[in-house]
Amino acid sequence: MELSFRDGLESEEDSNKSGKRSETFLGLMPGEQEEFIERINASDSDMISCVLPTIFYDHFYDFGIRDVITELIEARRRTGVHCRSSVKIYHANNEGYVAQIGDKLVMKLGHFDWNPSKENNLDGSWQKFVDKGSDYQLWLRQ
Repeated sequence: MELSFRDGLESEEDSNKSGKRSETFLGLMPGEQEEFIERINASDSDMISCVLPTIFYDHFYDFGIRDVITELIEARRRTGVHCRSSVKIYHANNEGYVAQIGDKLVMKLGHFDWNPSKENNLDGSWQKFVDKGSDYQLWLRQ
């Protein structure tokens, strides 16, 4: 099966302008990505069972978040997280989000007080790996 979808850029827009492809992809493409995945999953031949994370060149080099992305890549590498890793959500509401990814990684997003010792179902010893305050925190199982 062959499927394609538009890039969302107008013909006069410069796709080489820093950030333009990422902005377009993130801003206009989600609905198209969802349709793309649904169309493949509706067919008898192929299924999409996971979506791989993507790092955009301009996010890594131009937006000043290279260190953040590098920390997240390192956490993923250390814990062996992959596209089929299990995800167990402990907290999800307008305050934020907490999930365990695989067996060795816990992440918190949002403005609330939380750490792994507050969860009865999180056994083991956890060490804070990344602490970006109210933005996000990551813990690795020891």
